This record gives sequence, structure tokens and C-alpha cells, in this order.
Amino acid sequence: MQAARILKGHADILIEHIGDALEPALGAQARACMADCPQYRWLGGLAHLEALQHIAQAHVLVHTSRMEGGAHVILEAVCSGTPVLASHIPGNVGMLGADYGGYFALGDAQGLADLLLRCRAELGQTNGVYAQLSQQCALRPLVFTRHRASRRAGSGQRFIACKPLNNPSCATSF
Repeated sequence: MQAARILKGHADILIEHIGDALEPALGAQARACMADCPQYRWLGGLAHLEALQHIAQAHVLVHTSRMEGGAHVILEAVCSGTPVLASHIPGNVGMLGADYGGYFALGDAQGLADLLLRCRAELGQTNGVYAQLSQQCALRPLVFTRHRASRRAGSGQRFIACKPLNNPSCATSF
């Protein structure tokens, strides 16, 4: 929500925040941000298919998690062809790779806002950051597929579990 406030004057960047409020104060903050920032919309918890549709239609997915072992929302975005901007934490690095170009420092709202502005400004440029992230993400489904297959073959008792989209992720369109 802090990045949305920083981008308040940029009507060409729409931020849709998907996920239930983990506590009432966060819901109040999201509602206040919607009132102050017309380009920010908190959609709350959505049915899985509806969330996937928003992700697939977005230009980027923003994943601001502080602690995550490997977020399914990243896998869903990448497999939908939607590049990801993510906090630089071990779970995100494990999924997207150490050399991925879409990281921002944990809690760095200005860094996230700057990345969103760069993606918007360079949209359609073959050598821009948006194109770079799209190319990097296009390679990840192959890694995810191999990883999933190797886990299944390993013990037969390991599963990749789906969980609700209740962490702070945003589908952002330009």
C-alpha cells in the first residue's frame, strides 16, 4: 500500500490487491488507501479461478511477502505468462532464481514503486526491464515442471499443496 501511495499521481498504473486482510487493521489500511489513491483497489479474498484470471490479465504480479517458503502465487503468475516483482527473500529467490531482475529490498516501497515505473515506461521496448522479466519468467515453467516431477518421483508422499491467496500480492496493470 505504501508503493500505491507513492504512485498516487500515476493514473496509468492500476494496482489490484488480492487477498483477505490477515488482521482487521490491515483491512482498514487497505480501505483508507483506496479512498486516497484512485489507482489502488483492494479486491479482498477471491475464488481461486477469479484470482488466476486477474493474475493472467495483469502486466506484472507484485509479491511483497516478508516470509515465504515458496509462494504458489509466483508459480501461478509465471505459468500464466505474467512477470513478477518480488521482495528479495529466500523463498522468492528460490523460485525465481538468484539472477532474476525483478527483486526489490524487503519493505522498500520506493524501490517497488521505481520498478513499477520502469516496467511501465519500458513496456514494449525489447531491451527494457519488462521485456527482461518476461523473458526470465518464460524460462521458469520448465524449472517448475522439472521440480514438480522430481518431487513426485522421489517419495510418492510429497505433495505440492495449494494454499489461499492470503499474502500481500497485487496484480498490476499499466
